This record gives sequence, C-alpha cells and structure tokens, in this order.
Amino acid sequence: MSGPSYTNYIEWLNIPESENDPIAILVRSRGQKATDKFEMFSYPEPDQNGLYHLHFFAKRIRYSPKSPIKRVDSLPENEPLHLVHDAQNSYDPFTLLLQTEDQYDVGYCPRYLARDIYHLMQENAQKIHVRVARVNLNPTLIQLRLLCHLTAECPPEFRPFSNDDYQPLSLICAEKTIF
Repeated sequence: MSGPSYTNYIEWLNIPESENDPIAILVRSRGQKATDKFEMFSYPEPDQNGLYHLHFFAKRIRYSPKSPIKRVDSLPENEPLHLVHDAQNSYDPFTLLLQTEDQYDVGYCPRYLARDIYHLMQENAQKIHVRVARVNLNPTLIQLRLLCHLTAECPPEFRPFSNDDYQPLSLICAEKTIF
C-alpha cells in the first residue's frame, strides 16, 4: 500500500506516525483475511499502574440488532460503551455486545477477547471500561468503522489468552507440516 490510501489506512487504525511500523500495523489490523487460518493480535501487558489497555475494532456492526450505521457514525471520541453479555447467543456463550448509554447496539467485542473479558466482568465489571477511540466514516471498510479502547484493572493472577483456544505458533507448527 502506498500514497494517500496508505496514509488513510494508518489514520483509520489510529496509529501515531512514530509507531507505524509493520508489526504495529499488523497487530492493530489483526492482519486477517477471509482465507487466513490464524489471527495476529498483541499480547496485553499491564502498564505501570497495573491497567491493561487494548484497542480493537467492533465486529459485526451491520448485524447488530438495533445498530443503524448512522448511530455508529455519530459516536464522539471517548464516548463510553457498555459491554453486555449476549446470553441468547447459542453459538458462543461469551459473546459481548457493545452498547451506547442510550442502549444502541453498535457491534460486538471481538471473539478473541470476549472470553477473557467475560470472566473479568464476572469478577468485577466496574473495573472494565470501553470508550470510542475513533470512528472512521464512509468510505472506510465496515470492519474498520469503530475503533474501541478498553481499559481493565485485572487481578494479579490474571493471564490473558491462557485457555486452550490460544496456542503459540511454534506449537501449531510442530503439530503440522507447513509449506
């Protein structure tokens, strides 16, 4: 990618110019295509105050029950969003909706984060905060429309991505021949 489209892409990802190296871009965008069998995302580390900070793009915006895209497009930066457990989802028991103060569903928390966040919410939902980091208006791809910033205060024993869904690439490669 080069020229204005590259500049727009970096802007949509909300990556500071000083940090727009290829790994930062892959981590924020997750480097995923429909044909990919794996995803790339950063391993969250607590800051000096013990808080975890994560950026993620809201998923399935167009499929949310009451989510007119106009509402997503009108979200101001730093507006709080609520995580709401979607107990009716029989496919994934950890599905979390993103909801505005006025109860519009504006997308879903990505699946790779939902299980950990769900368990943290069970312990103390008051220690998890999601805010709008950026809204990328049309003609941005819908999957890059709503960038969220999550902050979580986690117990000392918390280990992100520690369930069986996550394996280091080295373990996967040892089990399969990759060409």
